[in-house]
Amino acid sequence: MEIMGPDYSASGNLVLGTAKMLAGQPLEAIPYLQKAYTTSANAPVRKTIAAFYLGEAFSALGKSGESREAYQNANKTLPNSKFGLRALERLN
Repeated sequence: MEIMGPDYSASGNLVLGTAKMLAGQPLEAIPYLQKAYTTSANAPVRKTIAAFYLGEAFSALGKSGESREAYQNANKTLPNSKFGLRALERLN
């Protein structure tokens, strides 16, 4: 995916990570979501979604500290977006 450029790669990692998460494979989702998050500096929507699903993956694995941090990152990036608000709900 990297050959296609950074935006394509970040989007691909987000899709793969989200799919793994929704398929009940949180451990396998984390590397894809982390890469999507760290390579989406100029794409706040993608960064917010990646952070939210990272929170979901860490939560599913019982890693509350990492989950909380991911939800905070999602809410901080776009607090009034769908995933920013969902992250805030998870924090409360």
